[in-house]
Amino acid sequence: DAEFQKKCLGKMGEVASQGRTVLFVSHNISMIARLCERTILLQSGIILEDDITDRVTRTYLNMDSSSPAMKEWPENESPGDGVARLRSVKIRNSHGDIRENISIDEDFTVEIEYTNYTTTLRPTAILHFYNEEGICLFSSNDWNNKEWWNSARVPGIVRATCTIPANFLAEGRIIVLVAIGTYNPNTIHAIYPDVVSFQVIDRSDGDASRGVYAGGRWPGVIRPLLKWDVRYRKTRSSSEPTK
Repeated sequence: DAEFQKKCLGKMGEVASQGRTVLFVSHNISMIARLCERTILLQSGIILEDDITDRVTRTYLNMDSSSPAMKEWPENESPGDGVARLRSVKIRNSHGDIRENISIDEDFTVEIEYTNYTTTLRPTAILHFYNEEGICLFSSNDWNNKEWWNSARVPGIVRATCTIPANFLAEGRIIVLVAIGTYNPNTIHAIYPDVVSFQVIDRSDGDASRGVYAGGRWPGVIRPLLKWDVRYRKTRSSSEPTK
């Protein structure tokens, strides 16, 4: 549970600060990115890569499918239960193409397909977005579509699409968790952490919030393009005569 995880992470940090080595074994990319500076990728007992965490996690994410921006499951292997099962998750750019690299100044979507088997419950799609440090940036749920939430459920394939606006996320690697759940009582029927990932790219052409600044990392976990109102009022110059 969350309290136990917090206790474990605290202990790991304490031991590491004493100069001792902590070996953390996991498939949770978000947690690895948060905790580890160096990562070793193993396959069948063989070391495939030993490098800084960012490079190794990118290799791992690219191993699982033709693109880290798409994950599909065969029907007999899909995560879920008798209420709902995941079919696919895809990142699409503003043109509808599956893309790993997303320009910071374009809208894009996360598309979830799942099979619904129930008429008595209301399955709903859930997304959590994490940065490379393992920080949950935000979460979203398809019940934001009130018409869908209030509609009757029938067995079949559901496609739920979440739109992320332009100039919202900061540049960097974003990792997505997907789940299908029902509420009252709260039940998770399918969950898959680190299911897809994508790279937000800020090309610094002056139209994004970075503006003309082409320097190093811009701070912040989100990067909205906010509206500013700036007004100018001329003051009397010291060289101007007084009346």
